[in-house]
Amino acid sequence: MSWQKGVDVIEDLLRRGHLERVPANSDEAEYLLDRSRRHLRTAEREAHEDPEIAYDALYAAARKALTAVLVQQGLRPTRDGGHEVVIEAAQAQLDPPAGPILRPYRRRLALSKPPQTSCRTCLYSRPGGKFARVCVRAAGA
Repeated sequence: MSWQKGVDVIEDLLRRGHLERVPANSDEAEYLLDRSRRHLRTAEREAHEDPEIAYDALYAAARKALTAVLVQQGLRPTRDGGHEVVIEAAQAQLDPPAGPILRPYRRRLALSKPPQTSCRTCLYSRPGGKFARVCVRAAGA
């Protein structure tokens, strides 16, 4: 699959070995989306009891949904690229308009714990929680 927006960044990530070309795989993409949906349910369930786990689940849901989009494009993050490359590729392809929504995920990579806020707030009013749910829905469309 080809993409236009962010092509320079994607090509650079490929050259640096942070992404690799693979055959597009809808089964793998669907598996990742199923996991994303499960992580959203975990975040919802754990929001009050264990907000740190809920925050991590939101992050994982968005990352896996965005990885599913890459897999559908015939791209996959490598070990060298790690989690960061998924967000970087998404930002290249989706900013604007999604740049402000991706910021919590870029910041999450530098944090060992969620920001000091109610996870309920993360889930429902913070851009990160909204973005995780939007990623999963959009990637499944």
